[in-house]
Amino acid sequence: MLFRPRLVPTATLLALLSVTACRRPGPSLADDHPGIDPKPAGQALSDKAPMTDPERKVIDLSRPESISRSFDPSKSGDPTYDAALRGEAWAQTKVGKSYVASTDDALRVQQGVRLLQQAAEQNDAEALFVLGSLAMAGVGVTQSTTAAFDYCRRAAEFGLAEAQYELAAMYALGRGTEVDEEKALQWARRAMDQGNIKAKYSVGRMLLLAENPTQLTEAVELLNEATDSGIDEAGILLAEAYYSGNHGLTQDTSAAVEILGKLSSRGNAKAGEIIERIKSAGE
Repeated sequence: MLFRPRLVPTATLLALLSVTACRRPGPSLADDHPGIDPKPAGQALSDKAPMTDPERKVIDLSRPESISRSFDPSKSGDPTYDAALRGEAWAQTKVGKSYVASTDDALRVQQGVRLLQQAAEQNDAEALFVLGSLAMAGVGVTQSTTAAFDYCRRAAEFGLAEAQYELAAMYALGRGTEVDEEKALQWARRAMDQGNIKAKYSVGRMLLLAENPTQLTEAVELLNEATDSGIDEAGILLAEAYYSGNHGLTQDTSAAVEILGKLSSRGNAKAGEIIERIKSAGE
């Protein structure tokens, strides 16, 4: 199994929305590797949950092209608020996200949930994904990993890359569904094809650990690309495989040190420590 389930701590919504033949293999470079996502299944959902603006107590729903525009969903006359009242899904989602962020106001949270449900009925992928985060945490709705999985699946089927990535993790860990590593890989690939860098690491990791010689080149390429895109876990995993001669790779200490040096140069202290350990072992 590619994933190691971990306990997800209870949290409020504000904290919400993973050369062997001739030479003896070297020691492991890392104590632990995450699964498809370094976070527990469900955490990606949690990361997408609304965050409260500490000054106004509501999420800023300004559009990216006018990010400085203030928005108060409690007042009529705002185009977004009025669009939500007219039943436009995009606006229902934005106002709904704002309302469910008001965790000190149970009535407002319920109003937000209802708006999100109305948008979900119109197949709004973002609304479905946010509802998944609420179901995962049990905020505004009954806590249910099964419901969270269903919302996430629907959002993924409508093309939301974040949902596709999270769905892959849920399949791999069996959160809200049966474990299915084939589907985990399929959905991770779909997220990767939409530019999700974490999914690129996930696919590369799964292919490497599968130890299929026909997929090894792709696995190394994806892990290198993920490393270059800032995912240090991908570099650590690949460096360990080279250093130990594991997962079908020929043992290559120089390649391992080169990858670790890249990580160290951008501030990864652990990579620097591993390089020193390798140097000490070679003396």
